[in-house]
Amino acid sequence: PCLSHFHSIPSSPSFSRTMSDSDSSSAASSSDESFSDGMVDVNFDFASLNLDFANDVSQFLAYLLDTRFDHCGLADVVSRQASVGSVIRVDDTDIVGVASAVDLYRHNAKPWAADGIVKYVKERGNAKLADAVAAKKTTLLLNQRMGNIPEALAFPLHMMLIEEMLAAAPALPCEQVLVLATVYKAIKLKVDKKAAKEEAAGKSSSSSSSAASGGKRKLADVDDAPLSSTSLDGKFEFVQLDDSVYFEFGHHTTTWPIEIMSQPTHHTMLGEVKCYKAACLVQREDL
Repeated sequence: PCLSHFHSIPSSPSFSRTMSDSDSSSAASSSDESFSDGMVDVNFDFASLNLDFANDVSQFLAYLLDTRFDHCGLADVVSRQASVGSVIRVDDTDIVGVASAVDLYRHNAKPWAADGIVKYVKERGNAKLADAVAAKKTTLLLNQRMGNIPEALAFPLHMMLIEEMLAAAPALPCEQVLVLATVYKAIKLKVDKKAAKEEAAGKSSSSSSSAASGGKRKLADVDDAPLSSTSLDGKFEFVQLDDSVYFEFGHHTTTWPIEIMSQPTHHTMLGEVKCYKAACLVQREDL
């Protein structure tokens, strides 16, 4: 089912995108990129993993997991798996994304493997998910890339990854796949009703002046209701849209809040958002 969803989305490994202020400096320094009417031609390709990519892979895993997690050790193992997983490259040089999978029980002696990931999940208050991971042979799916890489490029990457995972059996004898993703939700403004009532009563000139604007406003998080395994209750958005395909088929879906640069909320083009990690388990037959 997951594979058929990825197949249904058109994509191309090469594309042109409009230059923005944020990438104009880096684009201008490259002699291999052609400029025409404000457009930059960017060529992407996929490459099999190898140890030369270990440092880059480690950096991406630090974003996906947690800087306190042993992402360096995990990156070393992932980079040695030439038959499963790929990196996304720009013009055959810069690595801008990685997608791979690793058998947690085959490497159980490693601190990041089965026992490590179970502890990682359980410490974040997700005992049910941790127990489900421990109950079956589990493969950890890793998917992380730079934010300006289009989703259309990621879908063929997942198609290849799933096909490689299925072809790798029995070397990769997973019964289920643990998927981690970064999600966010907007922080909504709500009217301070008490302040609005004071305005209406005309208790102060300041409250009267704010009455025209509908009362004082303050930030409040949207409620932290349990997630739906299919739609995340409509309250969460995926940072990487392709991750959502797995969650359509996932079980034991859960989230926990994360902080980036020690800030619980972050200002984006969409306004203030709060970031979370989402996790789910996908059964092998649903891939």
